[in-house]
Amino acid sequence: MATQSSIRVGVMVVLSIVLLGSWVAAQCGPDKSKPYPPGSSVCPPAPPMGPGGGNPPAGGNPPAGGKPPAGGNPPAGGKPNSGTSSSNACPASSVTCALDGSSNYHLATLAYDTTTGIFTGSIVTNQCPEHPYGMTLGVMSGAHMSAGTCISQQFPAPAYASNLTLPAAAPLRGPVGFSISGGVNIYGPLEAGFSAGQACTRGYGSCPAGVDLPACEAELETECGTRNVNYGMLLDTCGGHASPYHYHEDLACDYSKDTPGAHSPLVGVALDGRGIYGLWEANGQPPTDLDACNGHWGPVPARTINGVTYPAAEWVYHYHTSSDAPYTIGCFGPVTSLEQCLALYPSTCKTGFANVCTSKGQINYDLDCPCYRQMSTGETYNQNFVPSASCPACTGECPGTLLSPTSRSVAPPAQFVRT
Repeated sequence: MATQSSIRVGVMVVLSIVLLGSWVAAQCGPDKSKPYPPGSSVCPPAPPMGPGGGNPPAGGNPPAGGKPPAGGNPPAGGKPNSGTSSSNACPASSVTCALDGSSNYHLATLAYDTTTGIFTGSIVTNQCPEHPYGMTLGVMSGAHMSAGTCISQQFPAPAYASNLTLPAAAPLRGPVGFSISGGVNIYGPLEAGFSAGQACTRGYGSCPAGVDLPACEAELETECGTRNVNYGMLLDTCGGHASPYHYHEDLACDYSKDTPGAHSPLVGVALDGRGIYGLWEANGQPPTDLDACNGHWGPVPARTINGVTYPAAEWVYHYHTSSDAPYTIGCFGPVTSLEQCLALYPSTCKTGFANVCTSKGQINYDLDCPCYRQMSTGETYNQNFVPSASCPACTGECPGTLLSPTSRSVAPPAQFVRT
């Protein structure tokens, strides 16, 4: 590992760091939108072009006889791959990522403006996690084995570089940001879907494209029973999965949550250049005023990582990870209402729906619509699970299933977590 840093006194801090890191594209296929092959979370080396999937007919439920298909072409949303290019700066152009995190490499050259809260510069990364990964329900899973290639990401990404373009829709598939400690891709909440039997044994269980991953996991548990779910296809204890590896939830292995009374540290940089911070605002409590993008205005702490200090700022717009949807980023903010978030996705929000059944009940889920709540107004969306005879709610463990926690409820081992 090599580290370079240069710091300019004043508002701007210029950082140049050589670290182990990772970048993650969308899932499989030439357009990076296809689901993984059945029983695997590794993309095939040369997947064939498949037919497009997409949403069910606008304005209604999915057609009779089943759910809309998993995968399909990426829906409209933000502009994926903005500011991304291939790079030859990594030790190798492609790599299989060791489960112990030792394959990780990245070079971050970033400047932070403490007045605007914007990072500018780039991250070169080889798409490998910088921490041990792949543990699900206490077991290391080879299904999480990842691979990566060397790329460079510009911040802010050109599509979001001007305040005149914000607020803006975030990409519905692919990265919405990168981790600061390893350059690992951070995705939004939505998953490309699982076809029948892909993430469950005996051909059971499916989840349509465009559902947030925790809801998708809960649906698979209900349809298959927890005994039959292949959790190796879902999120590990660090909040990520798949190949290339990427986060959909809190970056649990990138920081410690044990510092009492402290604002969570910087864990990532969003494509719009804003900082992404961990779960807590202060006193070990989450923020109570996040907008639908998962951001708010306020002070942020400094973080020293690998010998380089990213400075504190007194009052900037920034994002947090959260324990409820959208988990990472729902849009690039700020927004003042839930409706403003919905309006950023005119071709996907309120245009296609699917019934999702979980232990909480049933919801007519608005597919590929990453807008869930505006805390300041109390508005919520895509969260009203209603008990029904065909999808009964249960408190605790549902009858006939194995009592075992999901990957999201298990804390990562101490040796996985960066301090």
